Amino acid sequence: MGAVIVVIFEEFLEHPPGVSLAEDDHVMKAFALGGSDHAFAVTVPPRRPGRYYYFFHAQADRSATAMVTVPMGRVAGDLTLGGLDYSSSARGFGDPMLQFTYNILGPKAIRNIPDMLRYEPGFSVDLVGSLAFPLGEYDSDSPINIGQNRWCGRIGAPVVWQLGAWVPGRRTTLELLPAVWFFTDNDDFLSETLATDPLLQLEAPLTRDFVEAIWGSLDVISMSGGKAAIDGVEGESLSNLGVGATLGYTINDNLQLTVAYVSSIDDGGSEDLNMDQFRVTLVGGWHPLVEGMKRLGHD
Repeated sequence: MGAVIVVIFEEFLEHPPGVSLAEDDHVMKAFALGGSDHAFAVTVPPRRPGRYYYFFHAQADRSATAMVTVPMGRVAGDLTLGGLDYSSSARGFGDPMLQFTYNILGPKAIRNIPDMLRYEPGFSVDLVGSLAFPLGEYDSDSPINIGQNRWCGRIGAPVVWQLGAWVPGRRTTLELLPAVWFFTDNDDFLSETLATDPLLQLEAPLTRDFVEAIWGSLDVISMSGGKAAIDGVEGESLSNLGVGATLGYTINDNLQLTVAYVSSIDDGGSEDLNMDQFRVTLVGGWHPLVEGMKRLGHD
């Protein structure tokens, strides 16, 4: 069993008009906004700044991953709700999330160094389930919060498709993440009840190695559904699209640095989400197989 600790530093360049955050398995690539002058909700299910603890295990020749997230950060925005203008910000710890991923199609779990040397993703499909606990910081008098004051979860089927030879410096993959988010009601949203329909998420990053230690990706993100209602007054279903790019650098066998930028593109309407985000991620990991490979390289 191995473990990885991830620390993310994240800065919003232009904040959405009122935000409640949820967690995403992949990098921040998702936007959602629904509403009207009477009812709206913004859901950004990205990976947030904070600490992430991953634990890997092989079960019946299939890999399994458990992840616990303790998010933290700051968000600010301006919005109009029920004829009133709001300008507010929130910071602190968000809702912790538990996530479990299990591989159902693709290469068998890596159990030893020969397995690692022969590994190629080919066409791989996972099942992922996530559950966020409503324990984050929340102010019922503000429409902008880090915590959601409600349970939320996701089920999805991440896909990795290897394109061409799996040779360091020339690897190419197309990834897909179809998923559905579910939300319980928030019964203390500005002294009213906020309900949100299921939200459909689809991400499609195309990743390519430039050299052995540097890779990049072009990312497309779509969010739809997620109609919000406040005390029964409904907003509109979502239909949002975003694009972005990521650049990654493998510092050594235990450290990887990534820099990413993402922006909404269908944001011309007065009620559309308009957001740009810049993110820096530093990933540190340890696994006995990796350490064994390093020792073989020195012999």
